Amino acid sequence: MSTPVGPVRTLASSLASDLFSRGNLRLLAGVAVVGVLGLIGGFDAAESEVPRVPLAEAQGQTFVTEPAEVVVHGLSTRTDGLTDEVTEVMELTVTNTGPRPLDSFGLSQILAWTGDGDSTFATTKRADGNPLGALNPGVPVDLVIDAPAGENLILSSVTWRASTLDGSYRHFDPVPVVEVTR
Repeated sequence: MSTPVGPVRTLASSLASDLFSRGNLRLLAGVAVVGVLGLIGGFDAAESEVPRVPLAEAQGQTFVTEPAEVVVHGLSTRTDGLTDEVTEVMELTVTNTGPRPLDSFGLSQILAWTGDGDSTFATTKRADGNPLGALNPGVPVDLVIDAPAGENLILSSVTWRASTLDGSYRHFDPVPVVEVTR
C-alpha cells in the first residue's frame, strides 16, 4: 500500500508563504510608518524647553545651576603670549555653591557649547591665565573659556553620584538650565 501524498507545494507558493509571513508583514508595516514620518517631517528636532537668553541680556546676570552660580560677563578677545594667536573667549565668574570642591570635569559638565565635540574641559582657564584646578565652595573665581564661532553657551545643573562603571563619585547627568545665545 502506498501512503497518501499531501498537496504538492510549488516553488512560488513556498516562497510566497516564507516571504509574506506575519512577522515579515509587521516589519514591513513598521518600516513604512517610519518612512512616511520621515517624509512628512516627523523627525525634525523638537524645540528646546531650555530658556534662551541673548548675550546682551545675560551680561551681569547670575544664573543658578546646581552646584554653582554663574555670572556671564560677555565676550572678549585674548592674545596668547607665546604664539600671538588671538582667541575669542567668554568671560564668567563661577561660585561653587556645593559642599565639596568642583573639579574641571564637573565644571565642563556645567558649562558646554551647543556644537558637537567642543568640550570646555581643555579650554577653561582662570582669567589670569593659570590652569583651572578645583573651585572651592563659596569662593567666586573669574574664568575664561575659548568661544567657538557661532555657538551658544549652555549652563547645566549636575548630580553628584557614583559612577556605574567604577563606583567613583563625580558630577554627572547634566540637565540644561539656560542657553546664552549670541
